[in-house]
Amino acid sequence: MPRAHTFELTTDTSHFTPLQLQPRNLLATGFNALSQWLRANWVSFPDLISKHRFSVVILGTNVEWRAPLKFFDGPTLTLTSTLKIQRNGTRAQLDTEVKGATGVAARVGILLCPVEVVELEGLSATPTRLPERLASLLQPDELELGVTPRRVVPDVRAALEKSGKMIGEHKSAFTVHRHRCEVADQWAFFEVAGLVGASREAMALEGVAKQPALQAALGTPLQRFDMELSRPYYWFQPGTVASTAWVLDGRLVVVHRLLSPVPGGEEHGVAVERF
Repeated sequence: MPRAHTFELTTDTSHFTPLQLQPRNLLATGFNALSQWLRANWVSFPDLISKHRFSVVILGTNVEWRAPLKFFDGPTLTLTSTLKIQRNGTRAQLDTEVKGATGVAARVGILLCPVEVVELEGLSATPTRLPERLASLLQPDELELGVTPRRVVPDVRAALEKSGKMIGEHKSAFTVHRHRCEVADQWAFFEVAGLVGASREAMALEGVAKQPALQAALGTPLQRFDMELSRPYYWFQPGTVASTAWVLDGRLVVVHRLLSPVPGGEEHGVAVERF
């Protein structure tokens, strides 16, 4: 079996909403699980970048809430992560199981693209294939080179266009200040969960009187959060979240497009929340 790394996290109130484990915090903790796995089983994240000139960028994430878990259920979470290299060495998949006092509460997946760091100070990088010198440090069952990761977001959007009913829309502006950035002065991917959550809540507050189904956007736990990212935002760059709410098979689905706020602006990513 692929090597797993397990660690315990003592929780505080910021790890939860009144409804469940907080999406943004799950993604941030899941990303920290990558650093933990690298240090325990491969090469520490700082050494991977500085000594091997190799890193990863986030292409997508998925969070699935498996069972209810709230703050007063227990004082700790146990996170167990595995890492696999896929698609001929051009993708990596980190999977993390989050277990609380009531059992497995969530699963977090992060899809990564290997990159070669070509400039260390600004961490400029270009996509690459996992080099043999690093692949040789992995176990055979951590190399799934013939596997191509499944893309969830396009499938959900296609189902909505075919069978869903749109019941609301909203746009929210934001700026990527440094508190939303990581070390390379570009946005930290886990901030997306907070940005789209704010847009969804604003849409629900504006439209719930006319569309009662939007109430679920405020008072129902998330079941899944799926995201694909296509290009980063950088420090001080403005952005827009364009949100649309749908009903599909009696359940609320909210799609968020992350855009540059100019006519015909580039799409930076898409996030889908399912309730």
